[in-house]
Amino acid sequence: MLNELKATKGQISVPKIEPVDFTRLFIDQNYLKDWLRYKYKTTLKKLKIDLNIFLLTNLIIFLLIGFINLKKEQSDKIKTLSTIAVFAILVGSFIYLFDQNWFYAIILNSYIGYSYSLIILVIFGVLTDITFNKGRIFKKLWVIP
Repeated sequence: MLNELKATKGQISVPKIEPVDFTRLFIDQNYLKDWLRYKYKTTLKKLKIDLNIFLLTNLIIFLLIGFINLKKEQSDKIKTLSTIAVFAILVGSFIYLFDQNWFYAIILNSYIGYSYSLIILVIFGVLTDITFNKGRIFKKLWVIP
């Protein structure tokens, strides 16, 4: 399109200016607007799904804890399991909220999703093993001497 300016013996060559096609510019602008709206809507939809998974997982676990604790007389194991479950939710929520890089998660549309439930389950399992089984299963899985 544009030629480089050349200076030879006091003369400067002027590049040729081509006319701009404004109709193509408006078509591309509308396409860009539609594409941005589509990306915004899909990102928002996936973010809402991820937040719903997070909230529903916590709600289900809290309802289970409440249902289990309805009895007036409870053993110490039930109280300990309830405490471990609450602690697992707190640790899992901390991981979900603060360990995830939200900037990249939103830009790349890669959320934790159903893995959050697995994170809670693993934390609960490890803490239960450490509390009631002195960590024997945990030691065998991670080969800790």
